[in-house]
Amino acid sequence: MLCVVNVGSGITYMGSTPTYYQTLKYNTMKNKKVDAVEYCEEKYPHMTKEFRWMLKHMYVTFCEKQYDYGPQNISLGRDLQDLENKRKSLQGIWFRSNDKLSRIDNLLSNMEANPKNESLEDSYLDLANYSVIAHIVNKNKWAK
Repeated sequence: MLCVVNVGSGITYMGSTPTYYQTLKYNTMKNKKVDAVEYCEEKYPHMTKEFRWMLKHMYVTFCEKQYDYGPQNISLGRDLQDLENKRKSLQGIWFRSNDKLSRIDNLLSNMEANPKNESLEDSYLDLANYSVIAHIVNKNKWAK
């Protein structure tokens, strides 16, 4: 799918999968183009600061897990260039994500409980990381 995006200053990006830096999203407000990031950071400074902090926390957690376990726990020790192996890896991520969703449901259902091994925040963090990992596997960039 070809994407054509005007990113301001007369620059147009053409490509299949633009990155954030190649595609600044604009909203039209009173016929004036506004950078969506600039808009959100100005209007919601606490929320966007927390979001950026969480992304950094996700990345650190991801790196710590890779340091501890390596990429084989996701790739199942197999070559993910093979479509069947990639499919099995993505299914494994789906199962792990489903486990996290079940834990989240349990934690939300028993809000007064004080779990000793995994908090609601930890479960959401792991779920978010699994989503990013699935994206990386799907893009054939895992362990590269």
